Amino acid sequence: MAWKETYSGGSAEAEEIEFRGFADDMLRLQVKQREIAGVTALDRAFHAKSLLAVDNAELHFRPDLPADLVTGFVQPDRKYPAIVRFSNGEGRVDRDDEPDVRGIAVRVKVSDHEEHDFLATNFPVSHARNARQFVRIALAATEPTKAAQAMGLVKLSFQEGPFEVLRMVKNAKQARRKIDSIALESYWSRGALRWGPTLAVRFTISPIEAAPVAGSFANDRDALSKEAAARLAKGPIRFQLSIQRYVDDTKTPIEDTSIAWELASTPNVPVATLTIPQQDITSPEAGEKVRVINAMSFTPWNTTDEFRPLGNLNRSRKMAYHASVALRNTKM
Repeated sequence: MAWKETYSGGSAEAEEIEFRGFADDMLRLQVKQREIAGVTALDRAFHAKSLLAVDNAELHFRPDLPADLVTGFVQPDRKYPAIVRFSNGEGRVDRDDEPDVRGIAVRVKVSDHEEHDFLATNFPVSHARNARQFVRIALAATEPTKAAQAMGLVKLSFQEGPFEVLRMVKNAKQARRKIDSIALESYWSRGALRWGPTLAVRFTISPIEAAPVAGSFANDRDALSKEAAARLAKGPIRFQLSIQRYVDDTKTPIEDTSIAWELASTPNVPVATLTIPQQDITSPEAGEKVRVINAMSFTPWNTTDEFRPLGNLNRSRKMAYHASVALRNTKM
């Protein structure tokens, strides 16, 4: 069965109008986070704290790529330089030893005129089915007090239904957890993307032969950053990039990011290795690179049409990312 996209409101034009409102809501969320944090500038609405950022990684596609996966820059045995940024999911700079979602952003440099951003988090599905749910629960969750958050969830229950709110809250709670190392986590795209002219896929970035935790950093607000630095001082960090092919709208939905693509229906197909080489990331030179990378704006829409993101939540991110970037580093 061929994949297809279904637009909210019945058309791309109607959906775009809806998304403009969501983008405005996300800007209000960013401003609210500034006020809560007591700062005059805020880099990101989410994933504000960097845990590891390097500009010398490499993405190496497998020599034995299946023929139907060979397309565009995805070619057998081809290697590309990559920038990698790991982060905590919160929109404020918080402790690493607190429960949170963790993310990875990979920018693959194909040429001076072509690059591709791959974004993923360490939980296989989104708590929200679509952009509407994502924005509504985000606004409720960022209220400044517990009482205001509770009232926001009550309001959301009338908008989305109590069972949907319970599902979202349970899902979000499961996604937020403590971890020992960013190098021991798997990261999922959640949403789908095109892979050439006919395929739709989701991808996973998972560790390859990861060593045990590199040291003890209990009760350290920068535990994950320090563990990553200690690990890279000893050797490289390697991940496997795998994809799952679209099957049908029931087993592998395009529009609903809250439903996992089960491996029984669409197995993982390894396509590439992502390698972060051994290095000292505590040097002043490395620190300057981190500042440069943290100033970058990663978006799944930084790609070509052949690999463009699919689905409601991904389509909304295009407009929201542009609006967020415009707000970043402005003064209140």
